[in-house]
Amino acid sequence: MPKLTKPFCETVKPPDTGYHIHWDNRISGYGLRVTASGVRAFVAQGRVKGKAVIVTIGRFGLYTEDQARKRAQSLLQQMRDGIDPRDVKREDEAKAVTLRQLADTFFARPGMLKDSSRAEMERHIKTTFEKWQHRAIASITPAECRKRYEPTFPKWHAV
Repeated sequence: MPKLTKPFCETVKPPDTGYHIHWDNRISGYGLRVTASGVRAFVAQGRVKGKAVIVTIGRFGLYTEDQARKRAQSLLQQMRDGIDPRDVKREDEAKAVTLRQLADTFFARPGMLKDSSRAEMERHIKTTFEKWQHRAIASITPAECRKRYEPTFPKWHAV
């Protein structure tokens, strides 16, 4: 088993077809995947709740061997703790979706809305929710919603 070093990563020959993973001899589950087209990417492979999981860390060149090795150690520890790093990534991506992105995705679904309904919703996003449209949905708190829709009566109006 080769130790993944810069000279090794630079000179390793691509396979004729598919890909081959060259495993590091220091960290079990850390390797360099080389494709037939010559793409070299660092990977981490482990098990989460009995299921095999392989995660691409990043391409050789964008990551140094030491950076990739440290990232692999972190990913492999997550896997040993029962956390699937792919689920964490999906969750982070979902938390970053903005109100504008969500609305655009909803509007793009055919047959969901009449044109007049879509126009009315679009108007609200551009006016009522103008300050929120580029914020992540997950960052908009219930307290902000309550404050936004609290009745604002003139001082002379008794409630």
